[in-house]
Amino acid sequence: MNRVALLLVSGMVVASCGGPTSTGPQARCGDTRISGDEECDDGNTVDDDACTNACLNAACGDGILRLDLSEGMAGYEACDDGNAVDDDACLGVCALAACGDGVIRADIGAGEEGYEECDDGNDDNLDDCSNSCQLQGCGDGELQQELGEICDDGNEIDTDACTNRCRNAGCGDGSVWEGNEECDDGNRNNFDACLNTCTTARCGDGTTRNDLTEGMEGYEACDDGNSDSDDACLTDCTAARCGDGIHRRDLNPAHPEYEECDDGNDSDDDECSTTCISLGCGNGSLNEGEECDDGNMEDADGCRNDCINARCGDGVLRRDLQNGEDGFEACDDGNQEDGDDCTNGCVIATCGDGVLRTNIEEGAAGYEACDDGNRVDEDACLNACTVAACGDGVVREDLAEDAEGFESCDDCNGADNDACRNSCVEAACGDSVIRMDIAQGQDGFESCDDGNQVNTDACLDTCASAVCGDGVQRDDIAEGQNGYEACDDGNASNRDACVENCALAACGDGFVQRGEEVCDDGNVVDGDACDGDCQGPAPAFCEDPEGGGSEQQGYQFQWDTCQIGPAYEWPALQNPTAIRYTDDSVSGPHPIGFTFTFYGVEYTQFYTTSNGTFHFTRVTNSECCSGYNMPSASLVGPAIAAFWGDINAPNATFTTVGNPGSRQMIYQRNGVEYGQAGNPQIYRVILSEGSNEITIMYQDAIYTNRNMAIGIQSAQNTRGLGVVYQTRGQVTRLREKALRFVPW
Repeated sequence: MNRVALLLVSGMVVASCGGPTSTGPQARCGDTRISGDEECDDGNTVDDDACTNACLNAACGDGILRLDLSEGMAGYEACDDGNAVDDDACLGVCALAACGDGVIRADIGAGEEGYEECDDGNDDNLDDCSNSCQLQGCGDGELQQELGEICDDGNEIDTDACTNRCRNAGCGDGSVWEGNEECDDGNRNNFDACLNTCTTARCGDGTTRNDLTEGMEGYEACDDGNSDSDDACLTDCTAARCGDGIHRRDLNPAHPEYEECDDGNDSDDDECSTTCISLGCGNGSLNEGEECDDGNMEDADGCRNDCINARCGDGVLRRDLQNGEDGFEACDDGNQEDGDDCTNGCVIATCGDGVLRTNIEEGAAGYEACDDGNRVDEDACLNACTVAACGDGVVREDLAEDAEGFESCDDCNGADNDACRNSCVEAACGDSVIRMDIAQGQDGFESCDDGNQVNTDACLDTCASAVCGDGVQRDDIAEGQNGYEACDDGNASNRDACVENCALAACGDGFVQRGEEVCDDGNVVDGDACDGDCQGPAPAFCEDPEGGGSEQQGYQFQWDTCQIGPAYEWPALQNPTAIRYTDDSVSGPHPIGFTFTFYGVEYTQFYTTSNGTFHFTRVTNSECCSGYNMPSASLVGPAIAAFWGDINAPNATFTTVGNPGSRQMIYQRNGVEYGQAGNPQIYRVILSEGSNEITIMYQDAIYTNRNMAIGIQSAQNTRGLGVVYQTRGQVTRLREKALRFVPW
């Protein structure tokens, strides 16, 4: 092995030195010795390595594919077709031809696999040559905006929405857009066969064609775009002329082409000359048999085309007058029917014109049931030309109260139980219908309505349901039946002849009848607290809950429910003196009018506060804003707590009445609970001369908020008598009640 290597080296040295190549046998290719024209001699018969079998160095283009090198090594060949042609399957660098190598193959025909239309050697798919080596352009289905394409639908149809120039189809592009354009000649000439709107030119389109000469089909001398035959351009797009048989009406008489007539012939022996001048009616001269002749062919002016004066009813609507001018016609239907759309006065029929229309059926628009020709809506015919009727919402004013059809109201609803009955009579107590549109407490409220004038049955004449205590004795219920009334004096007193359950007062009913009974213990047994005839003995003290008190407290109190208690009374006060309060204020001193003794001390004047207290000495505290159980250090005595709480409203009055020795000072407070405007405090404090009794009458007093107290107490608050003490959350209401304090 070393010997061969040495020979090779020696041979190479000899060759390089230009001396003889061999001194042995005749040299040949393949003998491992480079001789003669050999470039190499590797001593093998492998033709596809670095030295070919011809002893030539392997080279790209020698037609022999080298297989002794791996891809990526210098000299590697993927192919070798032995030619210098670069545009076949094997490039001149012995690389396989591929799309993207920058060389367009010329050895493959269109349609064959591998065919290349282009090869720009890059991977930009948006330039002129795609990555599949196909020329890119309009029609390839690829939108290339950088190439100026607006659309590309990939077809060769030039009549769809995208033209073969890759532009959106539009009028003027030279391609007829199927379904959208009648034509498209690609120009802006609006006077040829295709208008600029891509519609086919036709007579009557308003555009005169100039691409044709007279005599050619479609030629237009004019085109005014209207359907009038009596102007300068006829409907067949020929120019109007005298003698065409059509009377032009678009020119005034001063125009040289004005026509008075046009009979379409060349005779001057009739009423229209060959120069279109009228030779009869319409020539402007009044001839025999003519009422008028204004020389024009306007049939809608004062002179008809038949030279008869225009008149309402001739069937021709005059157009030469303005509304308001004598002879003006809004319509003219040529008949004498006054009840149709056009009256005999040539006025358009309208509701209110005084003419009843008869040509329209009921229910149809414009139908008139009446028409009285006025704008009064409150008579027999409404302004809508409908006959007035109860329930139409309009109160008739043209009838007397006793006339048929008279209406005192009309509310246009179907409710019979509101202020207006369905008969258009104002609802009234006694009409047998209970009103439902008024809440209880409001004026006109009815809880019943029996339709009669009997005041002694279940429904009063005031339409209030009869109840015991309403002051009306019912006579429709027999004794023993529920609701029977033996009497009804309209008050809640049990001390008079009629007690509160509407039974006649009687000895033994438990109520002391003033002036008749001294006592009444609820039975007629002799020998007990009250004799059987209720004439004695009288009780001297009112027990709880009708009264109370003690000698130590100095007074006893009596409610009106006690046999010997006071009776509730509320007579009107004549000319009392007014007291005005501000919130939480004191008023006084005021004169009592006589000497009054309270807890053994005599007083002649009094003070009051806005918060329900009454004092006999000066106070500066308004006693706001809660009452306390009495006697109380919180109340400045000597004092009467008539309704001690937090009371608002400014009004109070006082007066002294009666004769010396039996006079009474009456103080009345008209207040409301603070923050509760619906809670009144209306009461009177009465001081009686001689007896020194204190009576408090409560017309209506209600308290729901803070603490409230009723009672009396002495000076220094050492003695006192509390009657009512209400704490927060409780409710007290005294209505038509009487309370009396009697010295012990």
